[in-house]
Amino acid sequence: MTPDPLRQAVFRLRYLAVALAAALGLAKAVAQEGWSKEQYTSENGLLQNRVHAMERDPWGGLLIGTEGGLVRFDGENFQQIGIPSPEGMLPSRVLEIVPITDGGYVVRDAGSRQFLYKNNELTAITGEAPARKPTA
Repeated sequence: MTPDPLRQAVFRLRYLAVALAAALGLAKAVAQEGWSKEQYTSENGLLQNRVHAMERDPWGGLLIGTEGGLVRFDGENFQQIGIPSPEGMLPSRVLEIVPITDGGYVVRDAGSRQFLYKNNELTAITGEAPARKPTA
């Protein structure tokens, strides 16, 4: 009795899939050697612990939208990027960071204001935010 060609093909495909999965798993495990894990909070530099958005910038840094505003992390230091807020008002929560084609980012705060962040400069795109409660 000769083996069914369809069964042989299915067996070979299964064998190939298992071998490929094992090889990829091994490559992934080897590639991640040397990685470390660090947790950042407001105690070691992060502006505020509640994070709403994150995007990588072209220089390998990380833009982070928090309850307290926009922050750039370069792998070692946090730099606060000030979003203007009316006197006596709560800081601008950054809810969204969207990369755009020319290398900049549109940043949206909780007051639905939008800003363009490009070349380390923040420029308002929309007008003033609706009234918010004072911090007192």
